[in-house]
Amino acid sequence: MSTYSSDRRSLLKIFGSIGATCAYPFASDELYAQTTAATPEMASHFFNKTDFAVISRLADLIVPGAIRAGVPEYIDMVIARNAEQQAVAADGLHWLAAKNFTQLDEAAQYAILEPLCETADSGDLRARNVQFFALIKSLTADGYYTSRTGLLDELHYHGNTPHAGYPACPEH
Repeated sequence: MSTYSSDRRSLLKIFGSIGATCAYPFASDELYAQTTAATPEMASHFFNKTDFAVISRLADLIVPGAIRAGVPEYIDMVIARNAEQQAVAADGLHWLAAKNFTQLDEAAQYAILEPLCETADSGDLRARNVQFFALIKSLTADGYYTSRTGLLDELHYHGNTPHAGYPACPEH
């Protein structure tokens, strides 16, 4: 049986995430779902153990600290809900497996990812491996910067807090 306090807290989470839901194409629970990193025994939603390890490595190469922030679990949860993203992810993981991505050292891994990043950033998403990288990069950023680690610890976001005054902009 839930208490008034826990019901109220859940309701406030839902109300607080309504604005974020409009800004992000994900369900609101996905935006605050990874306040703590998962434990190894947590079940995967979509990826098998091998693929989850690759996604984890990619996320941590894109944003160092992403694993600790629970980003791979977030990516798994989001992709599990979207058949089109599942197909892109499966193709991208197959492509990386053919390159023995997980057996490569970090410099070689970056050598594979940097051209994908440049192409994705240019807006050319015709190639499936570029679509895959763009998807993982976007989900990594979304997951990290909506996690406690990214939002509070790194960006020092304090939410809607009152200020005694508003300092003027410094002159340049």
